[in-house]
Amino acid sequence: MQASAEQTGLDPASADLVTAAQAFHWFDRDAALSEVARILKPGGGLALFWNVRDAARSPFLADYAEVLQRYVSDADAGRYESSMPEETTRRAIEGHGDAFGDVRLTQLQHEMTMTDREFVGMVFTASYVRVNKSPEEQDRFRLDLAALLGRHQLNDGRPFAVPYRLDLWTARRSDR
Repeated sequence: MQASAEQTGLDPASADLVTAAQAFHWFDRDAALSEVARILKPGGGLALFWNVRDAARSPFLADYAEVLQRYVSDADAGRYESSMPEETTRRAIEGHGDAFGDVRLTQLQHEMTMTDREFVGMVFTASYVRVNKSPEEQDRFRLDLAALLGRHQLNDGRPFAVPYRLDLWTARRSDR
């Protein structure tokens, strides 16, 4: 079914699990959570995922975040780069009265291996990098990325680890 998160068109209490991966931060939180509460069966689960580059575990990624800030506004990149702030997510879920219980945040660490070329390619898949950036700005950004990779000696085509953190928020639909 093609529908929005805020109005799925699904029957009430028809879903065992509702998930959003790398997307919930774009929804109207209150409307989407009201819809989730409406369509989840009692005891059904909610799972919200974000896969976030973990700059706390990588000097390279910490420096990358600084370069990124010069090209992309916080309103665009910050929504992805930081996931949703913990208290914002918790308050959003708990703000639906007794609809949800057992609200939990689980954080897992993992790494992706990529080359310098793959890293730059991945960076340019993000809408916040491509949208509203002139070809000249994109060229300057590519040059700054190349310089950054060089400073960290990651520009020789050999794979390197890029640490990530998975933020997983879960909750259960309370009995009706």
